[in-house]
Amino acid sequence: MQVYTDEIEEKDVAIQMLSCFIEEVPEVCFDYIDQISKILLSLTAYSANDSIRTSSASSLPGLMKAGKARNVDIATLHAMAKTFNTNLYNAMKEELDTDTLIVQVQAFKDVIDEAGVGLMSAEEVEHIGQKSIDIVTKSLERIMQNN
Repeated sequence: MQVYTDEIEEKDVAIQMLSCFIEEVPEVCFDYIDQISKILLSLTAYSANDSIRTSSASSLPGLMKAGKARNVDIATLHAMAKTFNTNLYNAMKEELDTDTLIVQVQAFKDVIDEAGVGLMSAEEVEHIGQKSIDIVTKSLERIMQNN
């Protein structure tokens, strides 16, 4: 069920504006990364509206770029990536909308790309690959049941 209100629309526009700031002035946004991350991570599973979930998920890789723009150490980038991807993974497990799931998977991939080499071991990659297939399969089954 989708809910569309002026408040939800304003929230979505605010997230999109925040994402633009992250992309355009990442060095400045990094000073507020804890606050921004908290907001975005809390909205990746926002149940009332798909747009909120997609906007917040697609903004997370930009925070990784902000960290890279400030030359943070690799351990910090990897910690951010693991936090973001754990959140995205949990949101994907519950996602019913195909388009939103696609955005979440793309954000998951982009976070991994931004984190760089050494984020995961071969076993973790194998585990995530299998779990991703499971999530997509279960999502497709739920979608088929709802139609």
